[in-house]
Amino acid sequence: MNTLEWINTLVVMIGLPTIVGALLSIGGKLKTISDFEEDIKGNIKPDLKDIRERFFVLEGHLFSRGK
Repeated sequence: MNTLEWINTLVVMIGLPTIVGALLSIGGKLKTISDFEEDIKGNIKPDLKDIRERFFVLEGHLFSRGK
């Protein structure tokens, strides 16, 4: 093997596992972001709607007492 073949072998041995590892890491991050997005849509938004409704009821009670 000449020097160029050794360098090529070294790059393939180090580079391919690094690329695969990076892609797996990126996939894990995207999965985490997707999970957060589902939690926001499923859990947080309904809670915020409930908080808004309760606030309006409370606001109505406070203003009706002040009159």
